[in-house]
Amino acid sequence: MLAKRFALFILKGRFNAYILAVLFSALPILSWVSPVIVGLVTLRKGATEGLVVLMWSALVGVVMGVNGNWMLAVTMVGFGSIPVWGLALLLKRTQNWSLVLQLIAVYAIAALTIVHFALPDLHQTWMKMIM
Repeated sequence: MLAKRFALFILKGRFNAYILAVLFSALPILSWVSPVIVGLVTLRKGATEGLVVLMWSALVGVVMGVNGNWMLAVTMVGFGSIPVWGLALLLKRTQNWSLVLQLIAVYAIAALTIVHFALPDLHQTWMKMIM
């Protein structure tokens, strides 16, 4: 019931979606909600509206990047909102869950490979971020 109200509130107007996407992007523990908002708007209102919400949610990542935290910015946008937007577009156009799930698997393998090549000592990188 709460999820339905939340979705209806987001879809009620552009401003609601923009503000909530930015707000949730800025909250570290709830940043996963921002790509959910991007996906919901893309599925219900189309590619252009979803892209605008994506841009607003990416604004927080750009600010983080300018402040020197590029890794977090790339993670939020590159591994969060952009793939969700693309997959939501694909699902809206094809209505083929099997294809979408296969692409998620391929994307996950590619993303993990890229991360491991970009950061050869991943364990040490995580330890630096935690400390």
